[in-house]
Amino acid sequence: MKQCPTCQSQYTDDTLQFCLQDGSPLRFVAGSREEEGATLAFNEQETVVSGRKSEQIATPPLTNPTDWNPNQFQTNNAAVATPEKKSGTTAAIFATAFVMLLLFSFVGIGAWLYFRGVSNDPNKNILLAKREETDAQNANRSSVAVRTPQPMATYAPKTAGNANVATNAAPVDKEQIRRDVSQQVNSWKSGTESGNIDSYINLYADRLDYYYTKRGVSRSAVRSDKQNAFSQFSDIQMNVGNLTVTPDESGEKATAVFDKEWVFSGAKRFAGKAQSQLQFKKVNGTWLIVGERDLKVY
Repeated sequence: MKQCPTCQSQYTDDTLQFCLQDGSPLRFVAGSREEEGATLAFNEQETVVSGRKSEQIATPPLTNPTDWNPNQFQTNNAAVATPEKKSGTTAAIFATAFVMLLLFSFVGIGAWLYFRGVSNDPNKNILLAKREETDAQNANRSSVAVRTPQPMATYAPKTAGNANVATNAAPVDKEQIRRDVSQQVNSWKSGTESGNIDSYINLYADRLDYYYTKRGVSRSAVRSDKQNAFSQFSDIQMNVGNLTVTPDESGEKATAVFDKEWVFSGAKRFAGKAQSQLQFKKVNGTWLIVGERDLKVY
């Protein structure tokens, strides 16, 4: 037991250090059980013995109330967090409602697009069906027209009309043509002097456009005429001068004009001088005679 030295108030609670009336430090009462080391029983009630009258003792305010709830702040925190949970739930509700509204809107628009061509008037629906069928047929015809193969290009033979096109495609080397044709004229002269009909006739094409006064003469006819002339003379002399070679624009034909002077000796002697013309055509890369005649006789 403890006692206040100022107001003589006594306390059975040995844990108190100061008087609850005036705040003075408490002291143990001499001869008390607490001072002797004894302890109170668990069921013994603590009492306060005061030297004052009972009505004069005022119950002090509790400095350590026993009804303090440590979970009070947790309850308050829960109360504060509750509005946030309510706010999240509200946002979810609004989001769900917005999604449903969009879904119903799409469904409504699709239904309107599907049924907008349908009418209560059966005649109108028939006309609509016919118009769609006609559009489909037109689309099929258009696709067939697109797939129609184009006609293939055909070969156009070279004529005077398209000679310029060939000229533009491959430039004509006229100088080379003059050299090649001049060489063939010299071979023609040599073949005439030799009298070798086999090598001589190879200078002619299979068919000539003209042969002196005749048109469309075969090579065999030319061979027969030349063979008859060679057989009448044992010696043939020929000179060629003033040779001029003129290629055409296509580079496939050339005209050779020259002066020839001859002396044929045999049973008879035959001599003369004339301006002659040989027409050449390039056949399989070789210049062959397709025309022969005398322009004038001197």
